[in-house]
Amino acid sequence: VKNQRISLSRARIECFLSGFSSYREVVEGIRLLIGGPRCHEAIRQSVLKEGKLIIENQEKKLRQIENLDYPDKEAPDTAYVEADATYISLQHRGKKKKEKMEVKAGVGYTGKEARYSTGKSKRLTEKFTFIGTGKGFMEKLSLLAEERLSLSKVKKVIFGGDGDSWITSGIKDYFPLATYILCLYHLYKKFKECLPKRKEEQRVIKDLLLSNQIDKGLSVIDQLIRNPYDLKDKDNLVKLYTYISRNRQGITNQFILKDKGIERAGAIESNINKVIASRFKKRGMSWSKPGALALLKIKETILNGEWDKWWETERERNIKVDKYKPPLPASCFKKEAESSPLIEVTIPAFIGPDQGKPWVGVLRRLTEVEYY
Repeated sequence: VKNQRISLSRARIECFLSGFSSYREVVEGIRLLIGGPRCHEAIRQSVLKEGKLIIENQEKKLRQIENLDYPDKEAPDTAYVEADATYISLQHRGKKKKEKMEVKAGVGYTGKEARYSTGKSKRLTEKFTFIGTGKGFMEKLSLLAEERLSLSKVKKVIFGGDGDSWITSGIKDYFPLATYILCLYHLYKKFKECLPKRKEEQRVIKDLLLSNQIDKGLSVIDQLIRNPYDLKDKDNLVKLYTYISRNRQGITNQFILKDKGIERAGAIESNINKVIASRFKKRGMSWSKPGALALLKIKETILNGEWDKWWETERERNIKVDKYKPPLPASCFKKEAESSPLIEVTIPAFIGPDQGKPWVGVLRRLTEVEYY
């Protein structure tokens, strides 16, 4: 490999450990495991290099999926997708104001099964994780969900989220057949944020919403808005009213689906902690954008169970992507035809060596317009 200064086996170990421990802890771990010296910056550069390769590889795979170039697989009856976001601190060298980067995470799965033979603990089946940033996140998540879960052929798609506008609008654009449900964890969290001094009102409103009496719940909040403790309390009440109004269908769907035996959403929160918070938000850590994205993609690969596959086959595989041919827009089918309604074609027999034979004459007669 060009400019490869350490063995691939060592790079593989360093990148793996970096996904779960700080670089300084990895330096000490490598010293204990291998015995050779290795500095913090050298390991970071190894992570940057590997993360960049993974990102480039994934972008090519996404283009393949967009071109419908992926193996077909049997679709489950029900598929679940969830998304959420958190913020990590960016390095602010030379800048007065601290900046943060929004990191988005999505998971897809087909259901839940018992983790152990005894107990209530469950795990997600056929789960995949996707991490990204920016406006294109939901589109990329939809492409991966199509490849992993055959989403377009699934009978029932459930999408769980926290009610943020980027999620609800993304569902409309890229998961149009999905049923949106508001994650109850985030609903309860909103209660605590907006009603910190109103414990009794929290209970009353929560009970109304959980019995699918959303209008009554909103009515209670409206009455509180008219008699707030102070301006801050009023502002919080308005925020809660708006949040519930905007996500009322997501709340209602929770109860409709519960009656049909569909699993509730809520898996994303633990995955946010596992994928992002546990590594990127400890002890006042701050990151460069390239460094954070590289490490996030390494961790995504590990959590998807694809780490060994990446090093053994995918890393060196040349992925060819054909030029994307978008589908014809609807306007193309509304245009009036500019050519004759008759389609003109040539039959080879009319000009070939058999053109004088009787059967060719019959063909010629059949193709005359006046014959019919």
